[in-house]
Amino acid sequence: MKATGAFGCFLAILALAGLFSCYEDVSEQGNDGRGDEVARGDGTTDDASHPSDVSSPSDVSHSSDANNDDGQEDTGDTGAPDLCEAIRGHAGWEVCEATATTCEGLYTDGAGCTAFCAAAGMVCTGAFAGDPGCVRLPDPLPCDSGHTSDWCVCSKDAVDGGPGDDGREDGGSTDDTSHPSDSSYPSDGSFDSGPEDAGSLPKSAVPQIHPDDPHRFVKNGKTWYPAGYYPGAALNMTGDGYNGDFRAFNEAFMDKLAAGGADHFRIWFSWGAVTSPDGASLPDNWDRHILTPWERTGPGNAADGKPKLNLDRFNQQYFDLISQFMSYTKSNGLVVQVMLLDCWHSGFGLKYGFADLDFFAAQNNVNGVSFSTEAEWLDTGGRVWGYNRAFVKRVVEVIGGYENIVWETCNEMKAADTSTFASSAAHPFHKAVAQAIHEAEQAAGHPRHLVMPVDLPEHRTVAGHRTPTNGGGSEESIDAMHGRLAGTQWAWNVPLITDNDCCPGEPDADFVRRKAWAALTAGAHIDVFNNEMFTKSVVGNQNTAKGIRYVGYLRKFLADMNIDLAGFAPADGAASAGWTLSRGGSEFIVYLDGAGSVSIDSLPPAFDAKWFNPRDGTSQPASGGPSFAAPSGGDWVLHVRAR
Repeated sequence: MKATGAFGCFLAILALAGLFSCYEDVSEQGNDGRGDEVARGDGTTDDASHPSDVSSPSDVSHSSDANNDDGQEDTGDTGAPDLCEAIRGHAGWEVCEATATTCEGLYTDGAGCTAFCAAAGMVCTGAFAGDPGCVRLPDPLPCDSGHTSDWCVCSKDAVDGGPGDDGREDGGSTDDTSHPSDSSYPSDGSFDSGPEDAGSLPKSAVPQIHPDDPHRFVKNGKTWYPAGYYPGAALNMTGDGYNGDFRAFNEAFMDKLAAGGADHFRIWFSWGAVTSPDGASLPDNWDRHILTPWERTGPGNAADGKPKLNLDRFNQQYFDLISQFMSYTKSNGLVVQVMLLDCWHSGFGLKYGFADLDFFAAQNNVNGVSFSTEAEWLDTGGRVWGYNRAFVKRVVEVIGGYENIVWETCNEMKAADTSTFASSAAHPFHKAVAQAIHEAEQAAGHPRHLVMPVDLPEHRTVAGHRTPTNGGGSEESIDAMHGRLAGTQWAWNVPLITDNDCCPGEPDADFVRRKAWAALTAGAHIDVFNNEMFTKSVVGNQNTAKGIRYVGYLRKFLADMNIDLAGFAPADGAASAGWTLSRGGSEFIVYLDGAGSVSIDSLPPAFDAKWFNPRDGTSQPASGGPSFAAPSGGDWVLHVRAR
């Protein structure tokens, strides 16, 4: 993202004599706070006139504290036998809820729910994604998913699987007819993938993991294929081009996304630092205007020469902005991946001088909050966490009622192991943020949303993060990206969203098109990062419009062909050329990058076939079989389905 990618690199140029390779470590940013009340470090609020002492936040638990509470309710001493006793006595297992005939809780050792329940002489009647500390997530799973940690529902009376409750949480009312869902482009809603009547799929407008295919999302009762494209700046920052008009910047790029058919994007809810020093040579002075989550009251000035932040006073103007922002996304049918916190500054950013600009650097706030290491910033028993937790809860309180959100806990933590989905999601800071999110949702009566990386892999984990936009350097090629997505990462059994927050410059539209289809045929989704889409010239240029339109064509293809991607899997060997996605040999999607023809030997006896042009979004009948000749040169997509 611009906020980290460009800024980190240019500061490195200034401070480290032209070290342009900083993109190897650099990527993104974070978020902010609210109104007139005091946001104490313990996550509670007081009247703003009260100078609360947050040096020892009373309700901020250390990451290990969550594991000390097994979630059991005090039911008193009834004299009845404890049916869950064997589970309680097992190291690494937790009992979270219990009745006279059921036990619910988590294993954390990969045992599986069948063994978990059998230890108490019970049968598994349901399973869900879950995290230690009695955190139940809304995603239903098989009793033995192969995960390291799941939430198990055990019943004494059950005679088979099949819980009476399908486990889907109430995602909130879907009666709000003002929500355009995916229908903003075009107006008839044809960019929704999947059949009109998806049967038993959840009807909520809140994106969820598909109950029948863990690689897919579901929204509004249909399989949902998000197709994203996002800008290189936070929603509360602008350069000289927009001159601090945050609303104009946000609406300009969102209008572009909606017009091009994209329906998803990732964005920093705050660049996690004060502005860069005057005189810094940054393109368009892209961070010159920043609306902070906290009021800048002083006394004294921060590193950027402006009044210091008062971390006990949220800035209502910021919360008005994010409320307006979410209202506009909803009206445009866009789903927002909300980056709540910016871990980048406290880790990767330290070597580029960002310790001096971080909100929690001593010289930037009047509250005496400071840190010197990433570990201090991430310590969920420390003062920084107290303020971060209060901020997260306030943001969720203010905008968590919107269905069109996927939360992202923290941008680019250096300390986290991002080699796999499980390792990234296991970091205690991510877990603590996810828990704070869900607590705030529940307290406010908001629907429960997916959280990245706890429910979904973070962007650095998924192949494609280092796939260059302009084909240079030693980064991962599109072919290699496709192979990893379709191979080892498909096996993770989670929705994959590939990103390219790796590289300087503006992504070439033709490059974007090829990468987007490489992702779709590998079973993944895409969210393109345009590092330069913070200036008026790039927001408005033809390359950006084409790139967004090419991403939107993924959704148009699925709608035009009436394809529901649930049940599809990568199957490159099924066709003689290109990349292939298939549903059990009865339906094929083949992307050809310049190949003149393709053969599919295992065709069904009777089928329909069409060509789709990924350059202009048109389609036409395909004749032949098992060999099909492309209508012309260039890249084409073949769709074949059994009659």
